[in-house]
Amino acid sequence: MLLLSSVRCKKHSTLTYQFIYWLLALSLAPPTSRDNVASGGHGALVQIGHSSQRQKDPCNMSGTARQPMNMSDNQPKTGASSSFGRDHLGQGGRLESFDDGHIPETQRGENSPRPRIVRYETEADNAVHVYDGLLQNAEARMLYEATHNSKKNCATAELQGQEEPWGTYVTTDEAVRWMEWKQHSEGVASPGDVLPYADYVKLWRQSAGRFFKCSDLDDKGCSLDMEDTRHLLAVETVAKFFLETIPKRTGCVARADTSKDAERLFSESEFRSKAHGVAVWALSSTVGNAVQYHIDYAELLRYEQNVIVPPLWAGTCQVSTLRTNAQPERPSMRGGEFCVNLRGLDHYSDHGYKGSKSGDPMGGWRRPTLDSRLDSGVYVSEDSWVTIPYAHCRGIAHCGELPHLSSPIESIDDDCISRVIIGFNVFGHDVGHLVSKAPEHSKTFRRKVKLYRSTLATPTSHASGMKLSQIRNNKGLTKLLVLAKREKIKAELRVSQERLTRGVWERLLGQDVAVSTIVSELSRASEWPRKNDVHAHVNHMIYSDPEYLDSRSGKRYRIVFGRDCKENKTTRGSLVSLSASLSAVEV
Repeated sequence: MLLLSSVRCKKHSTLTYQFIYWLLALSLAPPTSRDNVASGGHGALVQIGHSSQRQKDPCNMSGTARQPMNMSDNQPKTGASSSFGRDHLGQGGRLESFDDGHIPETQRGENSPRPRIVRYETEADNAVHVYDGLLQNAEARMLYEATHNSKKNCATAELQGQEEPWGTYVTTDEAVRWMEWKQHSEGVASPGDVLPYADYVKLWRQSAGRFFKCSDLDDKGCSLDMEDTRHLLAVETVAKFFLETIPKRTGCVARADTSKDAERLFSESEFRSKAHGVAVWALSSTVGNAVQYHIDYAELLRYEQNVIVPPLWAGTCQVSTLRTNAQPERPSMRGGEFCVNLRGLDHYSDHGYKGSKSGDPMGGWRRPTLDSRLDSGVYVSEDSWVTIPYAHCRGIAHCGELPHLSSPIESIDDDCISRVIIGFNVFGHDVGHLVSKAPEHSKTFRRKVKLYRSTLATPTSHASGMKLSQIRNNKGLTKLLVLAKREKIKAELRVSQERLTRGVWERLLGQDVAVSTIVSELSRASEWPRKNDVHAHVNHMIYSDPEYLDSRSGKRYRIVFGRDCKENKTTRGSLVSLSASLSAVEV
């Protein structure tokens, strides 16, 4: 559980110093227009019938396995993107030029790089998989209430979402840990139990408290804030969708090559080996909203490098109690279908970002006729468009390079209900660690976009870039420079702490070692970590009960006291004795 706790802490960190230094190095031309990216970027929600765009994204998804290959970047290196292919995508794919008719507002200077895309090799066929009954009602309701923020006098909810949309990042290891923990733990909330919803939420919070190792449980459960609750809901849903459902079911499949038998989108072992983690977001939309034609990609990397990095796999989960024709007992919604084109990047190259090349913001999609309907109400047209109606607890997954959209919502019977969709983008080890720092729709992502725009608002010349006087006159940027220095120091300390932790484990594996020996071998005379630092660090590792995954053997270990050691956990109030011996045992 140590890994999950550390992830939660990092969500509250301020902007990284590397990002702020990068801003100062940019040579920016005055922007000629503003894109709708403050909270949604390429998949932003637009209000049909109005000139302004609301920055939400109720239907941002994609997915299919790719085989990593050596990076080859034949493009001249310029500006901030010069090290992108070499440093960040060394194992991710092939980097090549690609024009989708869109230039991010941060990439409109004379020296900005041309748009490029990372293409991954894959043997998988372009297909869309639909999984009905993905979630139980209680699971879907918690996700809905954590996202929907009704301003109307509607029914009281157990969870009150204070902000929508929201986003977070779930590592593959987190999802695996949650799945394994639920399988071997007692008293875990189960949506299949015959419980009133309020009792289920209370039990879920108590389960979450134990998973997070909370110590301040009371009669209301663990004191998790809304951000913690949303993150753990995301962890739970990723585990259920990508580890428990997709590897075991094909679902209803719409595919480009109908001559082949339907196959699972990926196996569990394939997901565990290729996926670094999943960017998760949740968005609420109402009548008049739509998502224009686009493909998914790592949004912040496009902003910083003008490089399109599609996800490996992705999906959406539909959690509002809205009905299809097969669910007459639920309130109805007209429109709001999810639509994806099986031609992939060839189709996207023809139409471009939001139809900027073809002039059609819907990418040629038209509502299908009844005679093209498949199972589960899915429609497949001759021009390779797949149209999937909204349905409660329905999951959808497909190849990450497939362009898609969400059709306009024409009506919803119940004014108290909005259409809420949970979106997923699965990223590999090439860029996942970068995406995790500011997942789309998260607070960190919005702060970074806001900072970009404040920088763009400062007049600059085409050649000289940002001047020192302009920085001094920008109070917000000056303050961020101070924060950048602090963040640099914090980041360096985190790296040193991680290195020290690895050093301790390496000495413990396979033998008993005295604490004094560890302190002597790993401390430094004139810089961190000194002897007291190592001593305190070892003490923290003992009593925080961490686990260590040995990458060579694949085994997990924890720290115990040596056989002849009289030291025990009753001495927790002080540092572990230097004479105590420690060892690592397999979990």
